[in-house]
Formats: sequence, structure tokens, C-alpha cells
Amino acid sequence: MGYKLPYKITGKKSAEELNKHFRLCSLHFEQSQFMNISCSSLIWCAIPTIFNVPNPPRPLHSSRRKLVRHTGNSVTNSNNQCCLPNFHTYASQAPSTSSASHQFQQSPTKVILRHKLHVVKKKLSQARVTLHRREHTPIVTYRHVACQKCKKFQLLPKAQQSFFEMQLEAVNTRRQGMRYSDQNKLLALGIYYKSPAAYRFLQRQFCLPSYETLRSFISSMTVSTGFKSDLTEALRLRAQSLSQKERYVVILFDGMALRSSLKYINTADKVDGFVDLCDFASPATDVAHTAVQFMVRGISTKWKHPVGHFFAGHAVPAASLQQMIRSVIDLLHSMQLVPLAVVCDQESGHRSCLSQMGVTIQHPWITCEQGNCILGRFN
Repeated sequence: MGYKLPYKITGKKSAEELNKHFRLCSLHFEQSQFMNISCSSLIWCAIPTIFNVPNPPRPLHSSRRKLVRHTGNSVTNSNNQCCLPNFHTYASQAPSTSSASHQFQQSPTKVILRHKLHVVKKKLSQARVTLHRREHTPIVTYRHVACQKCKKFQLLPKAQQSFFEMQLEAVNTRRQGMRYSDQNKLLALGIYYKSPAAYRFLQRQFCLPSYETLRSFISSMTVSTGFKSDLTEALRLRAQSLSQKERYVVILFDGMALRSSLKYINTADKVDGFVDLCDFASPATDVAHTAVQFMVRGISTKWKHPVGHFFAGHAVPAASLQQMIRSVIDLLHSMQLVPLAVVCDQESGHRSCLSQMGVTIQHPWITCEQGNCILGRFN
């Protein structure tokens, strides 16, 4: 190794001769100079520093472990020096694996693992105690007797039953962990449409969905062509909370140009983007270029709600548009809403439709099947 030993051991031998014919045992190297715990392999830059001489070399590591020099046939003197018959007095057998691993039993990793093991044992002991108590606890059976209040509860409408069940469920549930059904969300949406201030007041007294939950519920509604969608049901629920004065509405419809494209909808398993006028025209395989949107707006109060939409080619036929107008009027009448006017722009197809329905400047109204009259206007 090129390291010159003390004169007591080397005698008059040169460094080249020592490097060629002699080797050092593992006891002359610190623990930090080995590559593994078994001390069977040195690092490439290992330096021997452990010698029993008057002025030994300075140790490379400050916290050097105490070496235990012992062999099966060796005799240890009072100075803890090994006397071997065939080797020099500084050579000894490498420490065993058990003694080397004893040094690392207090390593940080083992301390963490020992702590985790202690926690797991403690939890296991608590689980055993709980299981033992459950097994030895007598089961008491109660006979459910329907009281008068429960019988009266069954007579309530389903919406009220759902509301009270929601409040009872919220007793043992955190506010952030509460889950609401679609019926409860629609009920909360109707209260919010009636008065946002009243909804905020009731939200402090009862467990009601937050504004973010209602927005997410509205965004997840099924919106398809025609007047039969979740938007129609939301409008029907909103109409129940309106007063007689607030039930007077105006019907608005308008067409808009679309960028022609086809899109596959996974939930419905269909391709969206074709011409789709529902029951108001025969099915077509052409790509839609125009959309027609119907909307309802209040007169006495500022609120508006979409009713339905359709996809058409370049223009909606006048005959189909007449059927759509009459259908939306009948739909609003079924919701106890009173349409007073139809508002649209001066597109040629819209003017032709209203003219065919008998609307003129001198006679600006039509009569529906229920006998009610609505006003037709050209904006």
C-alpha cells in the first residue's frame, strides 16, 4: 500500500519491499474507511491510522469506535494487545458482523422505525381492547313504535320530507362533508331564486347548500335541444316561488351563427353538431350552421331563464318556428306563467314566421289554444 510502518515492525526494510511483500489487517483502519458493515472491503482512498505506538497518527474521524481485538487462539494482556504466533502484534481478526451491527443499532433510521413499531403496537392493543368490549357487551334490542309525530311526518309532501331528513342528517355530519340530493339542490335553488337575502338568512339557521354547490349543480345540468331538459325543470321550480305579479313574462328568441363542428359526447353516446330541430322537423344529417335560443324574462322583476335551443342549417323554416313559439307558450301556461309578448329581431325568417301567424302592425297579437292573447313585436 506504500505506507511505511514504524521501525519496530519494519526493521531496515525499504518502503518498496514493504509494499511488495507485506499487507495490513483490518484493525489498522477506522470504521469510516470501510465500504460495508462487515468490514470486508476498503474504500479506494483508505488510510491506516490505528497503531499501538507512542505517537500514533491523528484519527480521521473524531467519534471513532472502540476496537475489540480478540481471536480464538490469541492471548490478551493487560494493555489490551493481541499476541499472535504468526503475525505482528498489531494485526488481529476483523470484528464480527454482530459486533459491527451493534454499533449501528442506534442509527436515526432504526430509531424512527422503532418509534413507528411502538405506535403500531399501541394502536393494535387499543383495537384489541375495543373488540373485546364489543364482543362482551350485551345487545339491547328496541322495538320501534311509530309515534303520532312520525305518522304526521309521513303525510308531508316529499319535498318537505326531504328537507327535514337533510337537517337530521346534518346533525352528525360536518358542513364540508354534507352531501345533498338533486331534489334538495332544486329546493335550495328555488329559495335562492325567490330571494337571495332570505337564502342567506336561512343558510345561517339551517343546513343548506353553498353558492358554489348550486353553481356546480347548474353547470352539470343536462342541456339538450328542445324544451325537455333540466333547464325546463329548473324553470318550473322557479315558477312555484313567484308571486302573481312576477308571473308575467316575455318570450325572447334569437338566432346566432355557429362555427360548424362535430363533437362526440361520451355521456349521451352521440355526436353533437348536426341539424336538430327535435319534433318540429324531420331528422337531417347536415352539419348545423345556426342556433336558435329561446329565453323567458320577467317584466316586474329582473330575472331571465333559458327554456330551450335548436340547431338548424342556415335558417329555421318558418313553419317549424311557428310550432316552437306555440309550444313554448303552452309550456309556460303549464307552469302558471303568463306570457305577454314575443320579442325577436328583424331577421327575414322571423318576420315571415310572425306574418304567417297573422301578426301585423294593426293587429299585433295572436290567440293561443287556451284563449289567452300574446303580443308580437318587431324590434
